[in-house]
Amino acid sequence: MVGLCLLAGSASAQSGAAGESGWITDSFEITMRSGKGKRQAIIRMLRSGTKIEVLESDAEEGYTRVRTNSGAEGWVLSRYLLKRPPARVMMPDVEARLRASEERRKKLQAELKNASRDRDQVKRQLSSVESTGQGLQKDLNEVRRLSSNVIKIDSQNKSLRLSLAETQATVEKLQADNKRLA
Repeated sequence: MVGLCLLAGSASAQSGAAGESGWITDSFEITMRSGKGKRQAIIRMLRSGTKIEVLESDAEEGYTRVRTNSGAEGWVLSRYLLKRPPARVMMPDVEARLRASEERRKKLQAELKNASRDRDQVKRQLSSVESTGQGLQKDLNEVRRLSSNVIKIDSQNKSLRLSLAETQATVEKLQADNKRLA
């Protein structure tokens, strides 16, 4: 399968620490033997993807002592071990994560579509409010212009009343003077 990473007998790959997990490679069975070497008795066959615990490793002989989940212990060729699960074992999890990611992408895409629709609606409302605001500003400017004339007219009106009062006082004085003279 894609992405297999066989540990091809390198010293660093075979010097695994006791207690760490290892995996049998994809697509075949390997022998678990009672000791190191092909002449040792086969204890059982281990299928690809079987999880094992590494107990010790012998880089010179190329064997690793392992324990299965059922507790069986024995020796296997180190070159058949991987430090991580083979692709076949990981595939269901990867597929599930892919499906979850696809669902999340679809959900986010729908949210983006809704957000874009809402943004467009807000833009239209803003444009309408701006247009209304411009109309109100024009009305306010007209009211200010007219009210500035009202203030001027009121000032003129007060001035004319004062002038009229002065003229009436003069007329009354002249009438009084006329009566005295007549």
